[in-house]
Amino acid sequence: MILYFIDTLLAVGVIAAGFCYHLYPVEEAEGLAARINTLFGYVGGGAIIAAILALPLGVPVFILVFGVGDVSPRELVRDQGFLLGLALQAVASPVSFRDLVVALHKYTPDQLGLKRRFAFVFLRWVGGSLSHSRRFRTRLDAPERSYW
Repeated sequence: MILYFIDTLLAVGVIAAGFCYHLYPVEEAEGLAARINTLFGYVGGGAIIAAILALPLGVPVFILVFGVGDVSPRELVRDQGFLLGLALQAVASPVSFRDLVVALHKYTPDQLGLKRRFAFVFLRWVGGSLSHSRRFRTRLDAPERSYW
């Protein structure tokens, strides 16, 4: 569930960074320093939007995983599957941003449906987290049965 949460935040960040790119294309910046500054602006814009959404979306995750699920952050850091998932997401996000930039050269955000994609990512998270919370609730109600 933590990887799903991180994936959702990264997807939101990529969409927000793509929108920032549409508003302020890096190609219009003069000089290398200005272009690097613009690229970091995209990352910052995406990170701000993701951080704003992280609190309301993340509180249930931390309650379910670290409270009810009785998982410690140290256990997650030692889990090779979790680390592999983080690494794959760290690689996939810049690739997704690059693909979005290429698409924004050909189409407008309306033609790409960026608003619809943002809504889909957000609603996917809400639906997914509800299904995870039902599994946790069921597991707590009947601990002798395994649903994993």
